[in-house]
Amino acid sequence: MFKNLMISVALLALTVSAVAVADGLTCRTQKRTVVVDLDSTGQPRYRVWNQPHRQSEKPDVQIVGGTHDFEGTGPCTHAIWSFRKGNTQYTVSGLGCTEATSPAGATGQLSVFVDDQFKQSWWCF
Repeated sequence: MFKNLMISVALLALTVSAVAVADGLTCRTQKRTVVVDLDSTGQPRYRVWNQPHRQSEKPDVQIVGGTHDFEGTGPCTHAIWSFRKGNTQYTVSGLGCTEATSPAGATGQLSVFVDDQFKQSWWCF
């Protein structure tokens, strides 16, 4: 019975991650809204609206042609997207299993790297 439960949990995690990739991810921080999705050609796309701009307006930043992958295993599997513009890399990821405790209501994390050095991250809500 326990083995069947573990298999069910693992399958559920994979299903949730697949839905996240198909639908993309919206990340809202205190100062910006980030949307990761696929453009009309199926390429990963990263768009940012800095406050007070709304998603109905032209994005402040748009990068097409990033990568997306999965990290973790079983119920810890989560999607991760990476986009590069010049020497800056933006990474948006769903929640996986980590030692860090995410805040209540968090749906993922946005991280920025400059010259491959970590600079800052924000929780997504």
